[in-house]
Amino acid sequence: MKAKRFLIMNVAIISSLSVLLITANIVISVFHNAINLALSGSGANYQSATAQEAYDKGAEVGRQIEEEGLVLLKNNNGVLPLENTEKINLFGWASSSVFYGGSGSGTSNSLSALGLPEALKKKGIECNPSLVSKYEEFQS
Repeated sequence: MKAKRFLIMNVAIISSLSVLLITANIVISVFHNAINLALSGSGANYQSATAQEAYDKGAEVGRQIEEEGLVLLKNNNGVLPLENTEKINLFGWASSSVFYGGSGSGTSNSLSALGLPEALKKKGIECNPSLVSKYEEFQS
């Protein structure tokens, strides 16, 4: 009788632990990017001078690529680049909420990334606040 009770108790404990571990595995696999970011910051180690130099060079190349490829508009009558512009309108809801990155190899740390209105403001260009607020309302 004791052996049967011992067996039933052990099966119940092992089953409960198995369910707990499977559930934890599923939760961790779904949120692994967020967990990695929370536990390790950006995930990069820039302790050595060589690593910091490589990071700085990569950031410089990234900015250069962005500057060269960001504006893909037809420049009728030589209007671009905008000069002496202090106020502009942004069109489209995505202009107020840019999507940075994705998943897998497209994952990026966008915690410090600026939105388009904020980036333009840093450059001294004001975006039409009523349009930006309409787009933000649309997204919520």
